[in-house]
Amino acid sequence: MASTSSASVRRCALSQSAWPFATAATTVATRSSSSTTSDPFQLRKVLLDASRHKKKSDVLAICQQVALPPPGPSPTNHRLQLLATSLHRLVKHFHSTQPDLVDALCDELSEALQSTSININEVADTLWSIGMAGGATPSRSRLLATLRPPITRLLDSASSSQLSNVACAIAKLDLDWHEEVRQVMLQCRTRLGVSSTAGGAVSNICWAAARTGVRDEAFLREAAATWLSRSVATVPASATAMIFWSLGKLAPDAAYVTELFSKAREHPGLLADFGIRECASVLSGYAYVATEPPHDEVFKVAMASLRAAPRGRVSTQTIASCCWASATLTKQHGELVKSSAACLVRSLMGLVLEARQGGFTPQEVSNILWSAGLLLSRDEVIASAEYLLPHTPEQILGYTAQDLAVCLAALAQTGGLEALGNSFVNIALQRVREDIHDWPADATHIHAVGQLAWSIAGRPFRGVQPLLRWAAERGANTEAFVKLVWSAASTPEAQQGSLWDSADLLKFLDAFAKSPDTIFRFNQQELALVAWSLATLRLSHRVLEQQCCREARELLLGPGISSAHLSMLLWGLASNSHSSSDANELIQEVVAQVCSRQYRFAAADSFHVAWSLAALDVFDRRVLELLLSAAATAELDSVALQKINQVSLWSSSYGFDPSPLVAGLFQRAAESARSEATVVDSAFQDQVTECMRRAMGSNDDYRVVPELDLSHLGCPGVIVDLAVVRREVTDGLPHHQHRLVLIIEADGPSHYVRSVGKGSGTSHTLCGKAVMRRNSLRRLGYPVEEISFTQWKRLDRNSRQAYIESIVKARLLPQEKFLQSM
Repeated sequence: MASTSSASVRRCALSQSAWPFATAATTVATRSSSSTTSDPFQLRKVLLDASRHKKKSDVLAICQQVALPPPGPSPTNHRLQLLATSLHRLVKHFHSTQPDLVDALCDELSEALQSTSININEVADTLWSIGMAGGATPSRSRLLATLRPPITRLLDSASSSQLSNVACAIAKLDLDWHEEVRQVMLQCRTRLGVSSTAGGAVSNICWAAARTGVRDEAFLREAAATWLSRSVATVPASATAMIFWSLGKLAPDAAYVTELFSKAREHPGLLADFGIRECASVLSGYAYVATEPPHDEVFKVAMASLRAAPRGRVSTQTIASCCWASATLTKQHGELVKSSAACLVRSLMGLVLEARQGGFTPQEVSNILWSAGLLLSRDEVIASAEYLLPHTPEQILGYTAQDLAVCLAALAQTGGLEALGNSFVNIALQRVREDIHDWPADATHIHAVGQLAWSIAGRPFRGVQPLLRWAAERGANTEAFVKLVWSAASTPEAQQGSLWDSADLLKFLDAFAKSPDTIFRFNQQELALVAWSLATLRLSHRVLEQQCCREARELLLGPGISSAHLSMLLWGLASNSHSSSDANELIQEVVAQVCSRQYRFAAADSFHVAWSLAALDVFDRRVLELLLSAAATAELDSVALQKINQVSLWSSSYGFDPSPLVAGLFQRAAESARSEATVVDSAFQDQVTECMRRAMGSNDDYRVVPELDLSHLGCPGVIVDLAVVRREVTDGLPHHQHRLVLIIEADGPSHYVRSVGKGSGTSHTLCGKAVMRRNSLRRLGYPVEEISFTQWKRLDRNSRQAYIESIVKARLLPQEKFLQSM
């Protein structure tokens, strides 16, 4: 509400500065009169005449005079009409460049309405004027509050254009006057008839309904059903474009809208007189509907109008809308529209860069870059981003979290993050770190956090940390959760195995440990990513892993799951040594379907599945033969061959007799393993070795060998941490051959998986790879002793030595010669 004092100050200022000019100008405008007139009726005629002849200085002068308090008695209807007309003409000619004068006229109108009624024409003009002037000042808000009560009653006698003006003004001002908009639609439908109302008015009402979210099904159905029967010659191109945009946005799921969009593809005449702006609206409408692709002619008309447009004369809003719609349609309809969509976006960006066009809002920039990332080349995206994006902390202040997320995602998608790392990217990430604590827990910011996590995957963990903290405190939806955990697993620190005790990561996962199955429902890609991420992080989240097993089995039994996703999920479960009834049921179903040839893994995925079954210790001769036979036909790198070599060791412990094809694969894997075998230094392992040597004393028949390669024993590529060998004695004579009597595996942190989630405490379990190797060696007859780093670090020096000596005595006690030496 405008205060009396502020209105008085404004009137005083106008009185002192504007009255002389207003008097002189009005005298000139009247021409036939030698003195000024104060009669509202006559002054309104003069104003309309000046407006008609586009005499802007006269219009301004009269409006300044009208804004002054009337010198006579209480306001009359003529005075009210004059005020409404003055406000309307002032905004029509000067738009928003006279804010103080607009407010003064609003104040006078509010005062006049206290004692004078208003008709629908003045209501429509006044609402239109405030809408076009923009800005929610106290004076304008007060006038709107005064105007609202009689509107519904006055709509009963409104013409189609007045109904249109009222609805459009309400929408433009973002007022929550839903009942008034609903009444506009009702009056148009029941009193005037939608098909009898001019197309321009119908399209305006539909636009207002779409902006305000008011959905009158009967009105919209009739508007859609009758539109194509209207004569193209009588309907402006802008009205047709607006109808498609409005119906698509407001009722994309309605059958009558889908039918209109489908039939419109058979009416190329609809595009007559279309320009780039109209094409943008129609393309956006089709993007909202999603089920119907637009006629390719829309893209052709858009390109033609773009070539004919004066340089730099296409509005930023139109450019952004065209880009967004083109990319969205490509996501929906793929190759059917991709070529035309890419051509249009490329032309638009070429126009922007050539004309050096500016003035884009942050949201427009984000929409443009998102579409460019989907449709254009890396170089084109980088060129567009370098021009459009801000490069200083001050310029980036106008960007919301969602804007930043979309822009970064577009750059990440095309590999352009590094190119803008020293300008936009670093500044944007710094802004996120500074502001994220104030972000609300709404859908927009949850989506932004997920997009940001996806965008910075592969960068250092410190970039993901604030996102994890925010999500742990405020929550995340399925998509954001998956992107966050995947982003954390993609960091260099995760690849090096140094994140399993990260407080931020553990708190994030802990927050979703209670019962995520009531919150999340993963698609097959998300199932695979969750399982892969947890395994890469070496964190076992039992609740999540069980859910992944259940949902994967449902997909396997129902709509299906791809070979790549299922193999990745199995690898994650096996790497984390996950064991549960849900996992058993999934594995049994996989084995059964592979065995029956009901499910076939791609050759490139088969070795992952074989390795996973080995790590889970699930042996089935036929399934193993099928998987490895398929793998033998694929191109395999050294990492894949190492996994196959591990499977070879494991399968031999079960007495597996491979076919010639698989035997050849095992031979290739063995050769690769021998050449790739490496020794890893470990302080923990060195300490165990030293304690073992002290425990063995000076016994010459036993020797402690660190990093023993078992290739000569039929285990190519297998290097054990520590071994005790005994010199062989034949007929009482020692010789140079040695027999392996004990293997000691010093299990450092990289051999373990940490359990997280409710009730898990800080428990650790051996990873799938370590378990598979232990089981294989033991079944092959080798004595294996495990020493855990978690137990080792709890012991002091003397206790460590005593612990090793107890192992030596327990394992080597039957060796008579060793007993004698003790």
